[in-house]
Amino acid sequence: MSMNLLTEEEKVKKRREIEINDLVVSLKSVETQRVLWRILENAGIQKSPFASSGGQREWTDFFCGKMDVGLWLQSEILTANANAMTQMKRANDSRDKMDEIDEK
Repeated sequence: MSMNLLTEEEKVKKRREIEINDLVVSLKSVETQRVLWRILENAGIQKSPFASSGGQREWTDFFCGKMDVGLWLQSEILTANANAMTQMKRANDSRDKMDEIDEK
């Protein structure tokens, strides 16, 4: 009786392949790109996490935590598609342009 059992290492590798593939497929959607871009902006990955006024260590810790999640997400996105950040920025920029047109 031959069973095709995966080792724990093979299971982890297979699970990771599925995670990345899910992201590859999801990133094909402009809507998904815009949502992920908003999450990254909210995480503050392009800002300093340090609180602007002294004595606010808790806020710095909070911002560092948000940034850490954002940097993890960015890393996952770039693993799935090395060009994704540029594509996402373009999708976001086109949304911003539409907002500017609506305001005029």
